[in-house]
Amino acid sequence: MRKGKRERQVISLDGFFINALASIGLSKQAVPQWVQAQVNDWKAFDAQLPITRQVKYLIMQAVVKGLSGSDTVFHNQTAN
Repeated sequence: MRKGKRERQVISLDGFFINALASIGLSKQAVPQWVQAQVNDWKAFDAQLPITRQVKYLIMQAVVKGLSGSDTVFHNQTAN
């Protein structure tokens, strides 16, 4: 939703973001569904900010947590 209206947006990701998701077991074909689920479930998502930038943050958070077991390096955590 953007300004009260449902809006379709295109997210442009460089290949290394797709490869980063592959490093935690996500196939290239599964990336669109994963991205949509992350955006839908993320309480801190802000429709007024650039969506691609927010998705890149979510990808890096998932990769760091998936590879290290912790995402404590991210300071902008919200309590669930």
